[in-house]
Amino acid sequence: MRNSLLAAVLGGVLLVACGDASQNSSGYYRGAEGETPNDPANPANPANPANPANPNNPANPGNPATPTTPAAAAKLDVMLDVAAPTVDLNGEVKVTVSVVPKEGLTGKVDLTVTGMPAGVTATFDKPSVDIVGTAASTAILTVKSASDAVPATAALVISAKPAAGEAKTQPLPVAVNPILTMRIPVNAAALTGMAANTAFAPADVRVKLGGKTVSVKYQNLDSAPHIIHSGNTGGFNHGNRNAAIATNAFEGNVEGTNAARVINTAGTYAFYLHDVNPAGPNGRIVAE
Repeated sequence: MRNSLLAAVLGGVLLVACGDASQNSSGYYRGAEGETPNDPANPANPANPANPANPNNPANPGNPATPTTPAAAAKLDVMLDVAAPTVDLNGEVKVTVSVVPKEGLTGKVDLTVTGMPAGVTATFDKPSVDIVGTAASTAILTVKSASDAVPATAALVISAKPAAGEAKTQPLPVAVNPILTMRIPVNAAALTGMAANTAFAPADVRVKLGGKTVSVKYQNLDSAPHIIHSGNTGGFNHGNRNAAIATNAFEGNVEGTNAARVINTAGTYAFYLHDVNPAGPNGRIVAE
């Protein structure tokens, strides 16, 4: 603290005052060095390099010069036997997922998959793999598409997470094709309509066009040849009377169109086996 001596002459009388230089007779506190807001030594002064809010403070994360700690890299790789698989409506596709260890990683690695849109499911044949030594470990991912999945590319993401350490993610784009396969069952001669256990399609088969034309394929699993009939016009009318669907074969061209069977407009498309049940439908496809 600094003391000062003040002398003044007032009315011929010498006045002497002694006191702390940090105070004055006006009652205002001058403050020690660094305590005034604008003092460069005051840590609260935004211009003070020691102030955390100062953009030039090395400790400020906003300072471009502030070093950052990079994220730890995963000690494994995820490999796919098919990088971009495709799947038809009402179909499935299998992908082999290999977990390859690095830097001595061993132990259990949990597997998950995300990003499935409505109508698409994806499941692993086991929830985790065990890494022993340096060999890769594999799991099978089955991706299924319902008939009403929107034909588009599903952006799936596979994640492999070891017990200790960072997870590794791997994108898996799956293209859902606008192709629907219907199958004529064994013993089709017993079909009498859409009643349970006797119908070709006991419930309406729903399809979402998504702005695309959906191709419909009929496969005959029966031991006898069959013809699919439909009362719709355009690309979904009567099957070819001169070329029934042979056993284990797919339907060829639709009669009158010389083309495959297609659905490109919303509506209901009823069908039946021409040689078995001409009186009523064995199934309906409802397109939205």
